[in-house]
Amino acid sequence: MFRGSPVEVATHIDISENFTLASTVYDASETVELVFSGGTDVMLSFSRRGFEQFKAQWADVVAKADARFEDHHIE
Repeated sequence: MFRGSPVEVATHIDISENFTLASTVYDASETVELVFSGGTDVMLSFSRRGFEQFKAQWADVVAKADARFEDHHIE
């Protein structure tokens, strides 16, 4: 993890099915970690402000996915 100047990293992670999600909140550093496990483990680490931004945008992501999945509903 780099501290200081922003660092841009691009990667693709496929979280398909049968994963578990664990979360940890650290008071001292005000960091939130989300860990997806099940095959390949992935950790997303947010500063407090970053997590607030993530939360603020999450409802739009869920609404967009729900609308798209409803459009392509297969019985």
